[in-house]
Amino acid sequence: MSNTQHLVNWGVDPVLAVDVQTPAPLFVTANAEAVALGNEYRGVLYLSDPKLAKHLEIYINADTVPEVLKFNSVGVATMPLELNETVATTIMARRALAGVMTLQLTEVETGTVVASRNFVFGAMGAL
Repeated sequence: MSNTQHLVNWGVDPVLAVDVQTPAPLFVTANAEAVALGNEYRGVLYLSDPKLAKHLEIYINADTVPEVLKFNSVGVATMPLELNETVATTIMARRALAGVMTLQLTEVETGTVVASRNFVFGAMGAL
């Protein structure tokens, strides 16, 4: 039985300045056993309050073809992720806000969550 390991590294600044795009590179580290499985992964983002999505902009592939991450009505968004590859992202708050964002690395075929990371953040003026 293999011992797979995954780790989510996302440089999210806990204090978001209003109307300032902040670089936040996302990197998912996996050991050789995890990579050998060849599974497809996606990142699933959950906001503690769905209303935060109106005032929070996250751009993926910010270094090539920026694409805004779209949250649904309950504050959930998904994005494709590759193991051991950096995804250039930027984050910007449109107004002072505070909340929690959870990123779960999920195996696409089975829906299994293999890594999770919580981010407590705020914006200057909200804390």
